[in-house]
Amino acid sequence: MIKLSPSALSKFNACPRCFWLERVQNLPAPRGIFPTLPSGMDRIIKVWYDRHRGTSTLPLEIRWCAPGLLFNDQKLLEQWRSWKTGLQAKLTKDIIVSGALDDLLYDSATELYYVLDYKTRGSAPRPGATEEYYSIQGDSYALMLEANKMSPGPEAYFVYYWPVQAVATDSAFPPANIKFEFQVQAVKIPVKPKRAKELALKAARCLTGKIPLANISCELCPYTHERSILERKMIDVGERSQNKAGSLAR
Repeated sequence: MIKLSPSALSKFNACPRCFWLERVQNLPAPRGIFPTLPSGMDRIIKVWYDRHRGTSTLPLEIRWCAPGLLFNDQKLLEQWRSWKTGLQAKLTKDIIVSGALDDLLYDSATELYYVLDYKTRGSAPRPGATEEYYSIQGDSYALMLEANKMSPGPEAYFVYYWPVQAVATDSAFPPANIKFEFQVQAVKIPVKPKRAKELALKAARCLTGKIPLANISCELCPYTHERSILERKMIDVGERSQNKAGSLAR
């Protein structure tokens, strides 16, 4: 069984070789320190949206652009928010695309479901960045909705939150209570489930084949290639030095 997430498809799209090494040889790229602040923000934003879900209202920041209302089945949404029980699209008997959804919009007039995702970042998103970096994510979730007989809308909505200033409060010290103000921007991009399906099938074929060639546009591939050459040279120099020392000793 080959199970692919939106992030796995993004990795494959960026570099099939690194994707193959991670999945086939269990050699993932070093991740470094994982930032926990975005996870904390994500948790708070979910509570904010869930509060509006309970009153059948929309958060102010998406009221101007959102079609319909927030998906109103909280229990089912909680299930889909977990990567263990998230939405799935079974493409073949042994290829599945699955993922953990942030949220959904539902337009009762058209009976369409729209992918809704929250993003936190350090500054405002530049024009075109959402489509460049998150099209695969939007396409993948639209594919999962389609596979579950939930007609996806033609676009997905990504809501960005970024800090703009800190405001001190009148609370006693310690501890200090500082409020950080965030600015918000909702961006919608077109989604096509067919693109996600084609990409997933290509990724699955990659995993059952030979290791792909190095990708010149990948930061890791040239680095590991040059490092391997250097290590080989260092080993050769060391072996020659050892042989020379051995000959002199004799």
